Amino acid sequence: MKEFSQLLRAIIDKFPGYKSRIEELYEQDAEFQTLCFDYLSCVKYLKESERSQDEALQTIEDYKELIQELEKEILQDVRR
Repeated sequence: MKEFSQLLRAIIDKFPGYKSRIEELYEQDAEFQTLCFDYLSCVKYLKESERSQDEALQTIEDYKELIQELEKEILQDVRR
């Protein structure tokens, strides 16, 4: 039931002027239910992908900084 309400809430939030029609279609039309489920799945996947991408970009930056620090240390050691 929670997933049902999240699903409808996401669709209604996107198309607030059609709340009653969305609820009506969702109750009566299995294809519309599938369409709504597919929509929510895509939205969730996109958010997860964006989050993963942000984390990956941060990890890349962290490694770049670490490489620079290590290069400095290596250079200090070889210059002794």
